Amino acid sequence: MGFGLLGVALMQTQSLKTNHEAAQRVSANYLVDDIIARIRSVPLSMLNNYAKSATELYAIGEPSTKCTFDDQCTVQQKIINDLWEWRQNLTNNSDLVNSDSCISVLNNQVTITVAWDGLDKSKNSKDYGNSGTECISDETQSTIQDAISGLDDVNSVDDYYDKLYRRRQVTTIITI
Repeated sequence: MGFGLLGVALMQTQSLKTNHEAAQRVSANYLVDDIIARIRSVPLSMLNNYAKSATELYAIGEPSTKCTFDDQCTVQQKIINDLWEWRQNLTNNSDLVNSDSCISVLNNQVTITVAWDGLDKSKNSKDYGNSGTECISDETQSTIQDAISGLDDVNSVDDYYDKLYRRRQVTTIITI
């Protein structure tokens, strides 16, 4: 009977982890949908202004002009406001630990990536490499490097790669 209860407890733990990972993906997808709606609200000729690396997005300061309605701002002011608000929503999202994001634009095709730390290493990490590392800010990279600085034993190096393999991401590609 003891083994049965232990098995139930382990299944409950795995279920909680799986539910948390699902909640993280839902949060990431919500944020992607949010920026897609913002991008679609500007003229096509201004689309390239949304293209930002993770480090560029992280560096956007609070805009001097708050755009509550489209007629109060220029398109460029609206884009800066959109990116700043979106980055704040991402940063303040408690489900997405160490989150990063990036947006790339090629012609009318927009690629949006949101990356964060998962609870465990990805089951497919050896097959697919470092998921979530394509969109990583200098700050997150620095945090990972600080965590392993001065460590020279094999276990410490394994810990570093464990951090990378825990990265998760959602990438959406749309044509505007």
